[in-house]
Amino acid sequence: NKVDNIDVKTLEIMTDEFSIYLKDKNGVYILFSYNGGVPVDLDNVIMSPKILKNVDKQTFQLIGGGYSKDKNSVFYEGKKLRNISPDNFNIFDGGISYDKILVDKNGAYKLLENENQKDKIIPLDSKNIDLKTLERIDSPMDSSNYFKDKNGVYFLNGEKFVKINGADIDTFEVTMSGKYGKDRNNVYFEGKKMEGENPKKFEEEMEIK
Repeated sequence: NKVDNIDVKTLEIMTDEFSIYLKDKNGVYILFSYNGGVPVDLDNVIMSPKILKNVDKQTFQLIGGGYSKDKNSVFYEGKKLRNISPDNFNIFDGGISYDKILVDKNGAYKLLENENQKDKIIPLDSKNIDLKTLERIDSPMDSSNYFKDKNGVYFLNGEKFVKINGADIDTFEVTMSGKYGKDRNNVYFEGKKMEGENPKKFEEEMEIK
């Protein structure tokens, strides 16, 4: 799908942290180096635009982090994400230690990125979650598997959001590595209350490797 004839008169350049896109009257294109990777050194790389298939150029927009969308679909580095809606689409970055989570109007999904194979999108059990107000609770150093919406706090246990009964939404936070959560009343490990722990005095013992 390489393109030789781009209409310079209608050319528009769009960029995010990872990719460079071109848009003209005929379509939308993503710029790759000839080795197939996303260009990093723009001064020393040979560029080859590739057209994005089945893109509505009128509504195409960049989201950031390699993601883009039009009125019908969501794309990651120019590849369409199957069965993901652009409506209410959001990305929760996983930091260093946690999986990236995607959300749309229909549910939440775990994105497993693989350099050698196609990325996997795994639907999560997000029953009773308010997807419009869902947010990830990030740690000072990393991310975490703790989330909250307008109704409560949750721990992502494997592929299921488990509500932490009694957790205080307004004061809930996570420790440096994201392993532990705490609010004004309790300390939690993997979503379960730790008996006898005082949240005001609790400090995570960081593992030094």
